[in-house]
Amino acid sequence: MESLQIQILQDDIESLNKRLEARDVMNNLLLKEKQALECKLKEAELSTLDHEKAVESLKLEYDERLKKASESESDLREIVSLISSSS
Repeated sequence: MESLQIQILQDDIESLNKRLEARDVMNNLLLKEKQALECKLKEAELSTLDHEKAVESLKLEYDERLKKASESESDLREIVSLISSSS
């Protein structure tokens, strides 16, 4: 009877050890998944930052072109005015 109890306890210990090993494997998998997700998040943040910089650059370029176009329009009006007044 006592040897049966010892065997049952040994089986329980073995079962617990296997569960601990399985838990460790699962924890390692979850850690790797977490690290992969953190990496993807960082890439997304960098991509967003790059996108924001590109948008800002395009806005600046648009503003500069609009300013030049406005200056050109003003110059053309002045030329037309000079031609009209000299006629």
